[in-house]
Amino acid sequence: MIIRSTVLLSLLLLAGCGQSEQKTDDPVLAEGRRAFTDRGCITCHGKQAEGTRMGPALEDLSRHYDVSRLIEYLKNPDAMIKEDERLSAQAEDYVGMMPRFDYLSPEELEALARYALSLD
Repeated sequence: MIIRSTVLLSLLLLAGCGQSEQKTDDPVLAEGRRAFTDRGCITCHGKQAEGTRMGPALEDLSRHYDVSRLIEYLKNPDAMIKEDERLSAQAEDYVGMMPRFDYLSPEELEALARYALSLD
């Protein structure tokens, strides 16, 4: 019985790993990952989006954002920080200021937002 449970647990873990790989095979997520690196997001949020002294970890974003709301934030974070108590309090915890990305194309903004939301 213990062997069966161990085998079942191993298969479930492997299945989870496969899903993670499929996510990165998505061309939109791959573009978002590239933008995350190329646009300097890793400087403040870390290589694995684990957070640094400069900016927060990017986990549980989907609790607060959908794609369109995150794009709105990326385009003008200051405006959303001023109107959202949670974001305002969070901003005080970090040395860095979130830059505006309103100069990115709509496609790159969407890819970046979808990638960030996939990190949950």
